[in-house]
Amino acid sequence: MELPVINCPENQLENAVAGAATWFVSWPAVTATDDSLQTPQLISSSPSSLQGLTGGTFPVGRVTTVRYDYADGSGNVASCMFDVTVNAFVDMDPPMIRCSESDVRRVASGSDAVVVWTVPTIEFDASLPVQIVSNFESGETFPIGTELVEYTFTDAVGNVAVCSFNVIVEDITPPVFQNCPQIDIMDTLTVTETSKRIEWQTIVAVDNSNGMTFITGTHQSGQFFFEGTTEVTLTARDELNNMATCQFRVVLTRTKNQ
Repeated sequence: MELPVINCPENQLENAVAGAATWFVSWPAVTATDDSLQTPQLISSSPSSLQGLTGGTFPVGRVTTVRYDYADGSGNVASCMFDVTVNAFVDMDPPMIRCSESDVRRVASGSDAVVVWTVPTIEFDASLPVQIVSNFESGETFPIGTELVEYTFTDAVGNVAVCSFNVIVEDITPPVFQNCPQIDIMDTLTVTETSKRIEWQTIVAVDNSNGMTFITGTHQSGQFFFEGTTEVTLTARDELNNMATCQFRVVLTRTKNQ
C-alpha cells in the first residue's frame, strides 16, 4: 500500500515591516495525489492560524512548523511539514535627511564673520528617536579661512547619516603698508657721478589675516638711481591675492660747478 504523495512547499522566510506583531505568509497550494487515482483527503493541519492550503498568519520573530496530513481511501496517511520563519524588522537604512543644496557657505569679510545657514533636518527614519550632533552651530563666528561643518544623525539602532558643507570666510581686505614714505627721497650727484646708490628703511606691510604678505617692487633699496625723478612702486599681496601699493619718488639733482 502506497502513501499519498504530497506536493509540499519548501521552508518559508519572510521579513516583517516595522511594528508588526504578526505577518501573513503565502505559498503554493499544498496538493496530494494517490496511486489509487482517488484524491486524498486533508484530515488535519496546524497551526490554527492557517488560512486554507496557501498561507496563514504567523508571529513575528519566531519559527513555526506547518503541518498538513492527508489520508487516502485505504487509510494511509502522509504528512507535509515545513518551517515558516518571520524575521522581525531590522532597520539598516540611515536616516533620510534634508541637507544643504550647496556644500559651501562663502562669506566675504575683512575679519571674522558670523555665518548663518539653514539647519539640516530629518525627513524620515524608522527607528526613532534620532540624535543630532554638530561641530558648529548656525550663527557662530568663523575666522578667515575654511571650516568643515558636519551634522551627524544617529537613529535608535545606530544607523548614521551625515550632512557636511564648508564655511568659507574670504579675506577681501588688502594688506596695509606701515611705513610707506610720505615725501620724496631727495639726494644729489657730484659733478663726476653718473648715478648714486639710494637706500631707504625696510618697508613693511601687514595683513589682517595674519598670513604671509609678499612685497614686490619696481626698485629696491640699495639700487643705483640716475639723475632726475624716478617713480618707485611697491606692491604687497596677501595669500588671497588682495593687493595694496606704496608709491614714492626718488629725486636726484646734480650739484652746480663751483
